[in-house]
Amino acid sequence: MKYRILSLIISFFVFTEILLANDYIEMLKNGTWEQRITAMYTLGYSGNKKAFWYLVKYLDQSFESANQGLGVRVRQAAAISLGRLKDDRAIPYLVERYKKEDNIEVKRAIIFALRFFKPTPEAITVVKQGLADSNKDIKWEALMVSCAYCDNSISAEIAQLANTDDPEIKVITAYIQYMLNQNKPENEAIMRKSLAHKSPLVRYWASHFLTKSIGTAALEDIMKALEIESVWWVANEMENSIYILSRKKFNEEMVEQLGSFRFVVDKKEKQQP
Repeated sequence: MKYRILSLIISFFVFTEILLANDYIEMLKNGTWEQRITAMYTLGYSGNKKAFWYLVKYLDQSFESANQGLGVRVRQAAAISLGRLKDDRAIPYLVERYKKEDNIEVKRAIIFALRFFKPTPEAITVVKQGLADSNKDIKWEALMVSCAYCDNSISAEIAQLANTDDPEIKVITAYIQYMLNQNKPENEAIMRKSLAHKSPLVRYWASHFLTKSIGTAALEDIMKALEIESVWWVANEMENSIYILSRKKFNEEMVEQLGSFRFVVDKKEKQQP
């Protein structure tokens, strides 16, 4: 009986989810622009591919000069949602829009969307353009996508940016180069040193990237940095890093101990007559 009730409850929620999805699709077609923006984000997060062609359509949406701001928000929502759908058909549309787009926030949204896909030649071209952009926000977004890709085809652009005096750019390029197996000792040292930088944002990213790159070897340095950290959101990132690395270290030690124990048992079993 209880299984039947459980089955009915699950069926109810599935049916409700389908109805809600259909409501959002209808909103995407015929709602106000505010409703359509909400529907785009919702359907993108849920991965509902029924929204795909609507999102492609709205990626080119524009209005009269008085409503240009609304057009930017629509294109931005369409780009981000296309990325979250993780449908490879979106790549050429995102790339083509980037060529025509002149708004910084929409260009950032397009580059952000590309992180959800594999590094195709078309996507790499846009990322390289972003890395070369004079606007730091666009450049940073392209660097974040480069972190996700870690593709050797962007190594020259990353190496060039690594020569900057900007400490935020320096720590992220150090991470990318480390992951690309380029000058690993030097780039590891840059990330470690950045834990003590005067900029809270640099310290935040140093903790984040050290955790993702050198792993448990960074645990002691991050713990020492946390002891003197005074900015709460940086401390929170460091605490998260310490939690992740502590668990990883514990698991590694357990595997090592179990492996040693297994070796001793096997050895004893072989010695028995």
